[in-house]
Amino acid sequence: MRAERFAATCRRDAHHVERRGDRVDAMMLPARSFSHAWGELLLDWAAGEPITSVRVGRLADAYQPWFETVAESVSRQLARSLEPGAAARLLASLGEYGFHRINTRVLPAWVALASEPEPGDTILSWQAGAAAAAERLDRDADAFGAAWRALAAADVLVPADAAALSAWSARLDGELRRFTAALRRLPADAVLLPAPEQLRVRQTTPCEAVLIRPRARDVIPLPDQSGGAEQPDGAGQPGEAGR
Repeated sequence: MRAERFAATCRRDAHHVERRGDRVDAMMLPARSFSHAWGELLLDWAAGEPITSVRVGRLADAYQPWFETVAESVSRQLARSLEPGAAARLLASLGEYGFHRINTRVLPAWVALASEPEPGDTILSWQAGAAAAAERLDRDADAFGAAWRALAAADVLVPADAAALSAWSARLDGELRRFTAALRRLPADAVLLPAPEQLRVRQTTPCEAVLIRPRARDVIPLPDQSGGAEQPDGAGQPGEAGR
């Protein structure tokens, strides 16, 4: 669809409702803020606002080191959060990290939205890195699956948490694998981006990625196939019963 029409279907103000006092939600605040910032950039471009490479670069410069620090911290937190309910809530939040893990792997693709790209920042330069990004995402999915299997084998989870963790692990694995598959069949004039927060809590059908042809200003949303689309009120997450 045309980029302008796509922008009109999205809620710029869409966001998760935080559950104040929950330490997992507190940990997710910067993650959601960064996701929202990438969504603002995408929707500004789709609405026809010129995007500068400086704007993309500044956001990327703040974002990349944040993720590299936080991802390790969240992994340690998961290993420690084995009390009833906590592990499931944490992995539910890790499901949101699917966006960030993918986004850091394909960060150069955002420069394709810039109206004044720096020399060498072209779709062709991004295409050259797409195969490498796909390989890295495959390894990420393998590593996350191995971590989940090790946790399950430790037999330290109550059955309800084990089932919830299994479901969220499968969701994250599916999102990574589907994005990787789409990367490997990417058209030569397109870039592929993970869907930021606003697109995952859209008024219409939520999506988990967007295929963009910047020169044609064409956007193809790739629907959420997980069966567990994120809701703005936070409903449906595991580990919430009895809290």
